[in-house]
Amino acid sequence: MRAESNIDFANNTTKVLGNHALKAGVDIRRVRDDLLQGNNNAAAGTFYFSENQTSAPTNVNGPITKGQANDIASVLFNVPYQVGQDTNGTFPCYRQTWLFFFVADKWQATSKLTVDLGVRYELYPLATPRKPGGFVNYNPTNNQLVVAGQDGNPSNLGMATDYKNIAPRLGASYRVTDKLVVRAGYGISYVPFVDNVYAYNYPIKTSTYYNSVPTYGAALNPAGGLVNFTTGIPATPTVAFGSNGTLTESAANGTIGLANLYVPLNFKNAYVSSWNAVVQQALPSTLPYRSPTSPTTVPVSMPLRTSTCLRPTARAVRLILCSLPLVRLRQSLSILLASPPTISPCRSNSRIASTMVSPSPAPSHGARRKTTRPALRTVLCSSTLAHPPQLCSG
Repeated sequence: MRAESNIDFANNTTKVLGNHALKAGVDIRRVRDDLLQGNNNAAAGTFYFSENQTSAPTNVNGPITKGQANDIASVLFNVPYQVGQDTNGTFPCYRQTWLFFFVADKWQATSKLTVDLGVRYELYPLATPRKPGGFVNYNPTNNQLVVAGQDGNPSNLGMATDYKNIAPRLGASYRVTDKLVVRAGYGISYVPFVDNVYAYNYPIKTSTYYNSVPTYGAALNPAGGLVNFTTGIPATPTVAFGSNGTLTESAANGTIGLANLYVPLNFKNAYVSSWNAVVQQALPSTLPYRSPTSPTTVPVSMPLRTSTCLRPTARAVRLILCSLPLVRLRQSLSILLASPPTISPCRSNSRIASTMVSPSPAPSHGARRKTTRPALRTVLCSSTLAHPPQLCSG
């Protein structure tokens, strides 16, 4: 179960001074994370089996042979190599404030060179529980559990705040030519502490572990005996802390088998250094196009898209309408024929127009020749008054 309700305040400011674009900002976050889950095992308990418990550690006749059959045999013979269980005593509640500040400058050094300079500062004040006793840290030097916020112990576990989280940012882009640009950048980013695996030890979250001491042995209880299906998982210890807010783990009080999480008192936030270099090249403005009915290759402008209305034939002359004024379009069409063209809609969303002029069919042998005006069909695809089609070569 997880309940997370964070509060975030952010503000950015931009100021342009000549060829400099200055930016500054602040981001304040209040983290309130309530997480109730096991750290390692299931609440009902977990039994782990392997092939080692039912195989020989040495073999005088040759290499040891073991496999999936040994895993199944370990289950049938009731010899797990590890047993664990997680028990939640209280609802862990994590509280922390994150402070982020940054300044940046986009400098147009020359007409071809742009430089980005910036620095980011991240401050992570120490986390505290919502209530005293909400954190319990483990001290590996004396094998003790230390409860936070009780019996004179600090709520922040006595950790030291790291004030050195400075993250520089650097970037540059240079336009070699009108079609070639080179870009590069470098930056550092810090990672906050993963709060779902914080100092949630006994009695907040109790993770018991019973392992096999020899590689090929069964899971053992530090208090004596084995741990398996027959014995069951030992009961979760209920030992009280001392007057100084500490508890020394031992086999006598049943806490020697606990799996504890340790938060270093001099913890430093991890960081990632990243960089990139990019070469950007523009494609040619025209690409070769070969009509299926003509061996001649014609350059086609890149912005043009193929329309379902364009169906050139061997007898068709196609004119592509681009972006000339509407008056010139009408003048061009009036040259081709005396009457106005027939306009029909098209299913394409492209702003390409196609004009196909088909000559009269050739008369059959012996037939009387007639003088007819060429038939004209003009198809406009999604043209509007705001974007009138125009006549271009093609």
